[in-house]
Amino acid sequence: MTYQEAIAFLYSMENTGIKLGLERIRDFMEALGNPQNTYPTVHIAGTNGKGSTSAMIQSILTSAGYKVGLLTSPHLVDYAERNRIDYENCDQDFIIDFVQTTRSLMGKIPVSYFEITTALGFQYFAQKKVDIAVIEVGMGGRLDATNIITPEISIITNIDFDHTKALGNTLELIAAEKAGIIKSNIPCVTACRDNVARKTIRDICISRNARLISTADSYPWTVHYLDLSGCHFDVSTPRGRYGNVFTNLSGRHQVENAVTAMAAIECLDDRGFKISKENVLTGIGNAHWRGRLQLISQKPLILADVAHNGAGMKTLKEAIQELLPQKNIIVVLGILSDKDYSAMMDDIGQFAATLIIAKPVTKRAADPRLLAERAQEIGIQWQIIPEVSEAFEKALSIAGDNDVIIVTGSHYTVGEVLANYENMKC
Repeated sequence: MTYQEAIAFLYSMENTGIKLGLERIRDFMEALGNPQNTYPTVHIAGTNGKGSTSAMIQSILTSAGYKVGLLTSPHLVDYAERNRIDYENCDQDFIIDFVQTTRSLMGKIPVSYFEITTALGFQYFAQKKVDIAVIEVGMGGRLDATNIITPEISIITNIDFDHTKALGNTLELIAAEKAGIIKSNIPCVTACRDNVARKTIRDICISRNARLISTADSYPWTVHYLDLSGCHFDVSTPRGRYGNVFTNLSGRHQVENAVTAMAAIECLDDRGFKISKENVLTGIGNAHWRGRLQLISQKPLILADVAHNGAGMKTLKEAIQELLPQKNIIVVLGILSDKDYSAMMDDIGQFAATLIIAKPVTKRAADPRLLAERAQEIGIQWQIIPEVSEAFEKALSIAGDNDVIIVTGSHYTVGEVLANYENMKC
């Protein structure tokens, strides 16, 4: 079996759709000997910011000398991105071997695509003998396949509307689902600022005797300077002050993610991990996470951002208005059909002059005609070019040296562009 054949087999499992619940993954992992119980973990949920926060935690721990697994989803270009150790993607040979050796087990236990990907990561980290693994929730938390671990710490980045059919249509219900990762007597860090959602998280922590650390309450921070190269900020923590911290992840929202990561690291230090202030500063500074206001080219200025829901697009809008005021912006957009595209389009209309609407390669892609109808209603100049690569080429052809191209709307859209254009000369 080749790597391409193994990946094709895994992709074929996407046809089973999303299957929430823990019974199948528990049975599957038990058949593998429960490798996820052989190393400590950090578990992270939230509507947005999970990936960036996870990457920062991994980077800090790596800077402290630990061998760190990182399980995230979805990937942008290569399936192997989903399960990394330190800064390296999963070994292709391991993926081939895992598919071959577990294929018969998949026939007995009908796991989903995400469940088998989670199992693969759990097994990979055990085989490679990581010191600790950072595990990102796929969707929700309570019934997510990752929620069979008992972590050193649970993290909930923020709460907003997404996946409402599965998680509920109020912030209280969504918060309860995400807070399902909180375990008895295990500390929880949250960056949630909504009062109703934060009360839900606090109540669940109290019921499970889990100490709650709220960055909104205990970690005040101040931004000194930010541009497309990153952010400089100060933060005060219960342990002291960090001055002139730098993250090369751009946007004010990334400061909140960095502060959340720092709070989590202080909890890990309380639980016996040895992490110095220098490790924290180095790790935050070294952390990279693709597809988050990622700079692809300088002239014309091209950015890629995976804003894929209403909250994410609002955050992108605020970042663009702060970092690139009064710029002529061309947006290459592809959104998934289960997202609140109307709200996303409303925010895009506040910073985009021209919209090129595409349809990323996934069955979940939204019909470009629906997006065009909304663009017409809010007065954005638009055109439909279904192929993402052709839409991007069109944006390049009409952009002047002082214009800005932003590729956004979903991981799939950004991934298609990165696969072909990430190494453009800046």
